[in-house]
Amino acid sequence: MRRGYPTLGTALQERGLPGSQAQQPLRTAYLQLIEASVTTRQAELLTGVSRSTMHRVAQAEAAGGTGEKHPVVRPEPANKLSETEREQVLAVLHSDRFVDQAPQQIYATLLSEGT
Repeated sequence: MRRGYPTLGTALQERGLPGSQAQQPLRTAYLQLIEASVTTRQAELLTGVSRSTMHRVAQAEAAGGTGEKHPVVRPEPANKLSETEREQVLAVLHSDRFVDQAPQQIYATLLSEGT
């Protein structure tokens, strides 16, 4: 199959199926093609799933993971700003005094002033 032809993944996404929902059937199709003695390069061209993606998924599953990009919900950081603190920081950042400055410049200015 030559480049330039639409893949199965492209066809599914053009029909309105979101990429995340299209990935699982495509991965299954890729694995079935490999089991049917189709080369990985041909399976990649037919499904639109890259060989490196399938390799990473296989490595993650072999290590006991799910193969998903973000399988674990990350805990909140211990130093997370409270909502009140966040509002105060944003008020300073959006003030007329600092309207045209980057956050790093504002931090340096406030630090030099001792604020």
